[in-house]
Amino acid sequence: MNINCLEIDEQLNLKPYPADLAVAAAKNGEAIIWLNLGDCQAEEDMEKWLDELGVSALSRHLLTTPHNRSGFYPLKKELLFITPYVPLASDSSEVVFVPFLCMKNILITLHPKAFYQSQHSDLLSESASWLHGRSIAGLVSAMMIGMTLRTMQGVTELRNAVTSLEEKMDRDPYNVEIDEIMNLRSDLLVNEALTYDSLPCLTPLNTFDKGFFSHKEAEEYLNCALGNMQAVDRSLTLIRTRIEYLHSEFDSNVQNKTNHRLNMLTILSAIFMPITLLAGIWGMNFEKMPELGFALGYPLALGSMVLVAIVMLRLFRKGGWFD
Repeated sequence: MNINCLEIDEQLNLKPYPADLAVAAAKNGEAIIWLNLGDCQAEEDMEKWLDELGVSALSRHLLTTPHNRSGFYPLKKELLFITPYVPLASDSSEVVFVPFLCMKNILITLHPKAFYQSQHSDLLSESASWLHGRSIAGLVSAMMIGMTLRTMQGVTELRNAVTSLEEKMDRDPYNVEIDEIMNLRSDLLVNEALTYDSLPCLTPLNTFDKGFFSHKEAEEYLNCALGNMQAVDRSLTLIRTRIEYLHSEFDSNVQNKTNHRLNMLTILSAIFMPITLLAGIWGMNFEKMPELGFALGYPLALGSMVLVAIVMLRLFRKGGWFD
């Protein structure tokens, strides 16, 4: 297990705190603690902490169960919610689910190391500038702001990628590959999952009011985080429409390209049909055929075939078949 223990001091600075003293200090009101429990692979990895904190049976069960969905569980002496997140340091777009356990004077998060390292370690030295207040609600609200801003950044990158592909489609539609559209769709699905699973946690956080967690202590930040995700939700609806339009345009261009090729084959067939007819007539083996005794019959026959082809080509071009 990878443990990171931090205390919020009076100046809103996050400072390292001895992990073995964290629970007692929080219970006695001596410190406001954030306890990161990373790489927890089994229930026994957390038994010590759960026992010391006196965590309820429901929270204990939820914390030791694999997390593949979001959830919000308000209890009498604790608040547990599970929210999705895409780590900044991750090369993949896989969504991970991070449990937040809020109790009196202590916040416990359970997650991969990438969450702590990528999202917060570089901001610890400036925590006084982004922490809302010296409370668990203040810490959670600041973290929610950071996570929603990360989501907004991902959606902005997706929107820019869609715009770039739309411009490419306008300039050179036949050079757009289906994989480019499918990649955008995959990114869209990840961001949609992230947004849809975040809103069920952010919405009740804005009204939750208990002695150990009061939304009024961080109402401004919580409202901002919720507003960010609602804006993302609206943006994703528009982006989905644009990607669907790109897919329709791609299908239309593919169909047009196929129709153009069939059109060329039709033209070629139409040109060779009269030539084939003439060749068939002059290829018949009757004993008396006047053309057989004509000295210039062969070059005239070839010339007439070429003339027929040229006349039909001009007619097709004049009729716009090559446009």
